[in-house]
Amino acid sequence: YDPYAKIHAVARVFSGGPVYITDRETEKTNIDLLKRFVLPDGRLVRVDKPALPTKDVLFRDPYNEPVLLKIASEVNGSISIAVFNVSKSGGRLDGSISLDTLPFQVKRVDYAYYKTFSGERGILKQDEELPLSLEELEVEVINLVPVEDCKAVVGLKEYLLPRFPVKVFRFPNGKVLAESLVSGTLLYYVDGAFSESEVREGSVIEV
Repeated sequence: YDPYAKIHAVARVFSGGPVYITDRETEKTNIDLLKRFVLPDGRLVRVDKPALPTKDVLFRDPYNEPVLLKIASEVNGSISIAVFNVSKSGGRLDGSISLDTLPFQVKRVDYAYYKTFSGERGILKQDEELPLSLEELEVEVINLVPVEDCKAVVGLKEYLLPRFPVKVFRFPNGKVLAESLVSGTLLYYVDGAFSESEVREGSVIEV
């Protein structure tokens, strides 16, 4: 129920460490936010390794300068980038992300992207930038999945890190299967269009 609970939750999920939740005034707890990063069995969605700052902010000061703080990690075959507006100047800040600024090596292909909180989705070309704009103390999570053989499995859109609760199997003949570890809405990209399918825990669908 803290006004900055979302920004704190995202930062902790990307840290790879524990997430602490107060038990004070439980009736005010933001259950919808908790469901973004806690699976039904109590496990937390998490990045593969602690996130690192992107190259373009490595030597910047996002608190004292009007620049967005951007950190990135990998999640089960996808890339997740958390973007924060923590500048003390307040107000809206604009920026962008690109493959070139990521703090680790990635495949040089086009990527399907999905913004967790706004729901925006699209294609990020390997040589292009994705523009971003955030109000003061706002946060967004951008999830990138490589498009291979005209297909990309983004994951369950209800979760902060959509690919965490999904297993993806690719076969030499181009067949792609997605197994969902929990129930939700599977978002995927095939032949130039995004689609959604309701899935149940343990279900397997062909993309």
